[in-house]
Amino acid sequence: MAASPRASDLPAGLTRIAARTLILWGDRDLTVPVKHGEHHERSLPNAEFVILEGAGHVPQIACPAVVNRLMLEFLR
Repeated sequence: MAASPRASDLPAGLTRIAARTLILWGDRDLTVPVKHGEHHERSLPNAEFVILEGAGHVPQIACPAVVNRLMLEFLR
């Protein structure tokens, strides 16, 4: 997908995913802008979208305590 986003059916297939989904996105992600996360949120029927302030492309490294807390809350 990274090599050729047009070769992936991921964007079109998002609407078919019925599972609850947690999307965590860093507001300073320079690799994949927040607008992509917002698109995923709109496309996934049961998505929860959280923007992590001060985090970049790897929020689990930038703010592991926050990511862990959010994931555990979501899984409960």
